[in-house]
Amino acid sequence: MIEILADQVRSNVICNVQAAKWFTVIADEVTDVSNKEIISIVLRYVNSETLIIHEDLVGFFECDTGITGRALADKITATLKDFHLNLSFLRGQGYDGAGNMAGSVKGTAALITEEYPLALYLHCASHCLNLAVVKSLQSTNVSNMINIVERVYLFFASHPKRQRAYELAIAETQPSSSVQKLKDLCRTRWVQRLDSLSTFYARSLHLAISTTDFLSSLVVTSSCLQYLHSLTVNLQGECLDIVTAVQEIDTVIQTVKNVRDNIDRYHSEWFHNVEKMCEVTGTIPSIPRTCRRQTQRSNVPADTLSQYFCRTITIPLVDHLVSQLTARFTQHHKSALLGLSLVPSAMTKMSKEAFTENISKLSDLYSIDLPSPGSMNSE
Repeated sequence: MIEILADQVRSNVICNVQAAKWFTVIADEVTDVSNKEIISIVLRYVNSETLIIHEDLVGFFECDTGITGRALADKITATLKDFHLNLSFLRGQGYDGAGNMAGSVKGTAALITEEYPLALYLHCASHCLNLAVVKSLQSTNVSNMINIVERVYLFFASHPKRQRAYELAIAETQPSSSVQKLKDLCRTRWVQRLDSLSTFYARSLHLAISTTDFLSSLVVTSSCLQYLHSLTVNLQGECLDIVTAVQEIDTVIQTVKNVRDNIDRYHSEWFHNVEKMCEVTGTIPSIPRTCRRQTQRSNVPADTLSQYFCRTITIPLVDHLVSQLTARFTQHHKSALLGLSLVPSAMTKMSKEAFTENISKLSDLYSIDLPSPGSMNSE
């Protein structure tokens, strides 16, 4: 019965894709609970009548020939052909940045593009954001703070009596709270990790973690990641198009740059929250002991507590976020440039020469898709 229902749902999806004509394939491979390599395949297309973007799952398939770039490319193309889809209408590929998927020579994307040149590969924007955040949070102070959050979560989650004691403490001190347990730090989705930090931030007053270094890292990291929260959620939305994605990415990058340009003001606000947490926990704010040669923690000169933590935590974290976001989303801008030329809001900001050049490239690239490519310039 389950197979019959699945076939019926899949048939409807395939009919919709065929009616839309052009489509994009989105895939990701993972190991399931039985230790088998599985690839999920999603088809993205635009309904020709409603002009609504759809992302529909068509199934999970075992990678019985391996997970090399060639094996995955063959698996994806064979599966699509089994669905009677014309791969000459394949216009995009969306995968993560793993070598077997995104490798420039033997990666799945490159091998499929070699056979179908218009199936342009675009690195998953949500995965790019995750990678940017992961890379940015590798400073010693922030890394230590995250490790402590993880250990405290495991301390309660692994023991029912400890969890019960924790719930009783919450009920006594914050009876209106709807949160009854700490959240694990998700290793792949940073929007969930941000939720964990926010929950931990609210509960840390009840824990025996009260060093100024920890509280500063907690507050600054949570505050910085808040700027990425809506972008993270939106990039995972199925109806988001590349134009809106690029605009939102640009907005976030400019916002984080603005934070960096006014770092003293922002850090002052954040450190004020640190001082309030210190008051509640009875912590005496202090700078970690420093020495001439320091290898395990930051060792920068500073005249005040706020200045020390600004130089050791806030500035490095914001700088890394700016550089990582800018570097990892450059390719999205390049890939979206031609299509953006046709959007009025972008068109009005371009010079006539740049617009004409982009339109010429666009008509050449998609000449087989256009009913009258020679009329693009006159239009």
